[in-house]
Amino acid sequence: MEIQNLDEIFTTDIGDIPYTKMCIYLEKAGWKKRKEVENVSVWTYKEGDSVFGIFVPLREDYVDYKNRIIEVLYTLQKVENRSYIKILESLQDISRLARGSGREILEIDS
Repeated sequence: MEIQNLDEIFTTDIGDIPYTKMCIYLEKAGWKKRKEVENVSVWTYKEGDSVFGIFVPLREDYVDYKNRIIEVLYTLQKVENRSYIKILESLQDISRLARGSGREILEIDS
């Protein structure tokens, strides 16, 4: 599997990924939320001797929100050893995962 670099992901229209979906995805994928600070959640994942960390913005109106999500996708590619396209497909189906956890995601268009 070839991992795309940040430039390749950035030039792709990834659409809008709500932070709520991203956080549920991370939780289901075994990431641990360490804390929330100033509208950012900090997540870590341990695989063998390696520890990965990501920051998920909790406000979609941040100017660099898309850039931060792209960085999350890039890291997930490395950890999961699959393309960001497959990860995006999983994120599209996150509502099903949420219901399985007794949660629901409401998406409101503004």
